[in-house]
Amino acid sequence: MLRLAVNTKKSPEEVMREAHQQFGKHGLGLEVNEAGGRVTFSGAGGYVTIAFENDGGKTVVDISSREFDEPVRKFARKLR
Repeated sequence: MLRLAVNTKKSPEEVMREAHQQFGKHGLGLEVNEAGGRVTFSGAGGYVTIAFENDGGKTVVDISSREFDEPVRKFARKLR
């Protein structure tokens, strides 16, 4: 299991869009479940959960993952 926190200048909407591109239908093809500032992508025995909040001009992104550590690290690098 991997857990990361990233601060980014990207908006929550940009973070969500990039998450869908990386992990959703056109990325890894994982199933998507969105609820209240959090999105979970699941499939292939694992998951990626991304939660975010706006904090005075920056977005704090909390990412947890099981079985998708390298794609999550790649995603986190793109946010910085």
